[in-house]
Amino acid sequence: MTLLTINGTDRSDAADPSARYSASVLAHAAGVSEAAVRRWTRRGYLRAVVGSRGAPGYGFVEARVARTLARLTSAGMSLDQVDRVVDRLTESAPAGCRPLAEWDIAPHGDTVVVLSDGRARDPAGQLMMEFDRPAGPACWSDDHHPSVLPFESMAADCDSGLPFDPDEVRDEATELLEQGDYLLAEQMFRSLLLAGEGEPLDHLALGECLSRQGDLSAARERYAVCLEQDPDSLAARLSLGGVYQQLGEWELAAGALEGVLAQADDCVDALIPLAEVYDQLGREEEAQGLRRRLLRHAPEGPWAAEARARLTEPCDAADDQAATAPEVENPSGFPILQ
Repeated sequence: MTLLTINGTDRSDAADPSARYSASVLAHAAGVSEAAVRRWTRRGYLRAVVGSRGAPGYGFVEARVARTLARLTSAGMSLDQVDRVVDRLTESAPAGCRPLAEWDIAPHGDTVVVLSDGRARDPAGQLMMEFDRPAGPACWSDDHHPSVLPFESMAADCDSGLPFDPDEVRDEATELLEQGDYLLAEQMFRSLLLAGEGEPLDHLALGECLSRQGDLSAARERYAVCLEQDPDSLAARLSLGGVYQQLGEWELAAGALEGVLAQADDCVDALIPLAEVYDQLGREEEAQGLRRRLLRHAPEGPWAAEARARLTEPCDAADDQAATAPEVENPSGFPILQ
C-alpha cells in the first residue's frame, strides 16, 4: 500500500475503516479546540488517515493520543509547552516508538512523567523517587481504549465484525440530543443511517439535531425523508412546516401545516404557526380564525397568550372566558416535536 502524507493525513490506495472520528468529534470529545487537533496533526502527534468515506479521520489509537494531549493542556500547559515535552519524549524514545501512543504519561508540574511497572521516570528516562500517581488512570491502557468517544461512523463496525447494537446507539444519541449535545447526537444518528439501521424516527431526530445547529436545509431533507418512510408522522410534518417558516418559504410552510390539521384537526401546535404563515401570505381573516380556534381548544396552552395578543376583533363568549385564563409563556417559538 502506497502512503503519502499531506498536511498530516495519510493518503493511501485503500480506505482505512478504523478512521471513525472526524477532527471536530475528536476535539469535542477530548475537550480541546479543533485548532489544537489540527496543530497536533500537522506536527505528527496525531495521525489522520483516509476513512471509509474518503474523508480524513482518526482511529482508536489517535483517540487515546488526543486524550493524553488534552490532559496536558488541562493541567495548565500551553500548546508550546506541550510541543517541548513531546520533543523530549521523542528524543528519549527508541527508534520507531510513539511515546504518546505507547507510554503511560501523566502531567507533573510543567513537564510529564512516564509510568511503568509502578515507577515514574522523567522524559529523559531518569527515575523519580518521589511521585504520587494521580487518582485514576493517567491515560488509557492498551486494552482500554476510550469507548466513551462516539463514532463519527459506526458503519465500519458492521463490516469488521465489531459489536454494533443499533438500539444502544440510538438510546445514547437520544440522550445526547436531550442534553443539548447536538453535534455528537448528529454523528451518532448518522452512524445508524450509514450502517443501514435507520428508522423514520432516526431521520426525525437527525433533523432536529441539524435544525438546532442552524442547518435548516439539511434538517428539511431529513424531515422529508421521514415523511417518505412514514407518511403519518405528524411530528415530521409539523417540523417541516416550522423549517419552511424559518426559511421564509411561506407557501410550502402553509402546505405542510395544513397537512398536519388535515390529518389531526385537534393538533393545536400547528394553529399559531399556520396563522403566522397566513399573515405573511395576506390571509389575515383565516389567520384570525385559527387564533380563535386555538383559544377554544387550548385556552391555557403555551400559544394562548400570543393568540389573544394578535386578535384584532372582540372575542365571542367562549373566547372571553379564555382571555381571563393566566398567560403561559412560550419560550420555544415553533415546536419541533420529539
